[in-house]
Amino acid sequence: MSFGADLKRGVTIKTSVVVLVLSFFMANFSIAQSVDGSLVENPLVVDSTEQLIRERLTASFPHKELNSVTAVANGALYRVEFKDGVSVYSLPSGEYLLAGQLYQTKQGGLVNVSEQNHQMLRAQALAQLQANEYLVIPSHTQPAKHILYIVVDINCYYCQFQHAETPALSVAGIEVRYLSFNRQKKGSAAYNRVRRTWCSNEPQVAIDLLMKGKSISAKQCTQGLMAKHISLAKEIGVQRLPAVVTVDGRLVSGLLRAPQIFSLLGVEPPELQESEVALDDSAIDTPASAL
Repeated sequence: MSFGADLKRGVTIKTSVVVLVLSFFMANFSIAQSVDGSLVENPLVVDSTEQLIRERLTASFPHKELNSVTAVANGALYRVEFKDGVSVYSLPSGEYLLAGQLYQTKQGGLVNVSEQNHQMLRAQALAQLQANEYLVIPSHTQPAKHILYIVVDINCYYCQFQHAETPALSVAGIEVRYLSFNRQKKGSAAYNRVRRTWCSNEPQVAIDLLMKGKSISAKQCTQGLMAKHISLAKEIGVQRLPAVVTVDGRLVSGLLRAPQIFSLLGVEPPELQESEVALDDSAIDTPASAL
């Protein structure tokens, strides 16, 4: 079984919560004392430790591409990010790995350090997208008050429900940017329907058709866009569809109704006209597989 599968399934590496009390450090292998007596990282030691961890993990998992190795908790642990979105924590020796969430104890409670990092990385990844790489459903107010990314696929039943919430979001001043997690077999009719959707210069029509299992007619598309979307979805941690991602990197997998999104973004719910209300559940075709 592959290392990635082990981490995701929790077969050989148990994905338990790792709570680290940061007021107590391990041996001062990467900590130096500054002139004022405070503890600081020794950059020379940190660099050499990062290199050691890279060499150990590359030797152990030659088929997994490392993205970054970063010191956390003042060098007591190192966060290891792989290209496929999997992340673990390593001891400075690189000999032992921890899979799970890293928490920091603070007065008043715990801080999820892992999620803070994931949120930052998601925000950075989304900020690198170009305007022609996603479908935009603009807000009714310009400029938009908020921007929201929604990840969908053609055979995702609940993606239809998620799309039905978009009119209410637009009225509330939220610009919706659609991304694809095209899980269809490459070259298949379904795969190409998804691919053509993101080639359209009529995003509303294109995404409406896709949610009905259809697509616009064939046309020239941006090369490699579907592969980029798939890579991005994995990188930011999308596991279930639909997935909603805020510009600051918060990820919620699964269907979110408009009121839940308003709460997520801190938006005052608008008063909708009847023609602007999101589609009723009965207006959405139920696939045979869901019956």
